[in-house]
Amino acid sequence: MAALPFLALAGHTSGHVEPLTSIELPNPLLKGTTIETVFSKIVGALKVVIPSIAAGVIIYAAFQILTAGGDTAKFATAKKTIGYAVAGLALFLVADLIIGVITEFLGKK
Repeated sequence: MAALPFLALAGHTSGHVEPLTSIELPNPLLKGTTIETVFSKIVGALKVVIPSIAAGVIIYAAFQILTAGGDTAKFATAKKTIGYAVAGLALFLVADLIIGVITEFLGKK
């Protein structure tokens, strides 16, 4: 295995290796490379992802309640899970509202 790098260079006889002059990478964000556009794209994606995750967690907790079978510990765990999902979603919505108020107050929109 140690001889593999030497075997790869066996066909190269000049002894001179050309230096790599430049690498061009495409911009994954396409338009707009300012921090404001990057932040708005991230928040836009989170506006779709977070409510979907919260809905999935609430459905999972509801399934836990349905399958608790009278076990109060499982029921309490599922109830806490629903509470945490709703609290997380509310926190995200309030944070988004606060960001909107601040940007409107500063005149950025």
